[in-house]
Amino acid sequence: MNNPDFWRVILGNGTAGEFLAYLVIAYFAALASLLHEASHRDISSTNTPVKFSWKFLFAANMWRLVSNFLAIPLLIRLTYEYVDGKWMILLAIATGLLIDRAFMILKNIGVLASDKFAAKIADKVSTDDLIVTKK
Repeated sequence: MNNPDFWRVILGNGTAGEFLAYLVIAYFAALASLLHEASHRDISSTNTPVKFSWKFLFAANMWRLVSNFLAIPLLIRLTYEYVDGKWMILLAIATGLLIDRAFMILKNIGVLASDKFAAKIADKVSTDDLIVTKK
């Protein structure tokens, strides 16, 4: 693993610090997108608990989060060595937001659905939240 060619392929022409910083920025943007969507959820739906639940949020969006975790580093790696640093921060934010939104659309049409896992968590949450109606 001390082979410089390996790290040059993984990191490109930038440093590890740059790459990790852009990843953190993009991940925070994706998390902000997820939380924004969660704050606008339909409370009257039978598919979601009335009280906010972190467990349910992560369970309902499990494949979306995994996809974000895998796709964001790839896009950051493909772009950050070609874009000037002053623009790369904006591009990292846009990458996080747009990748998360793209995976949200895929989740909503059923491609990245984790409904079975979310239903199990909803059942557990519904025992604490008496307003939730089970299907």
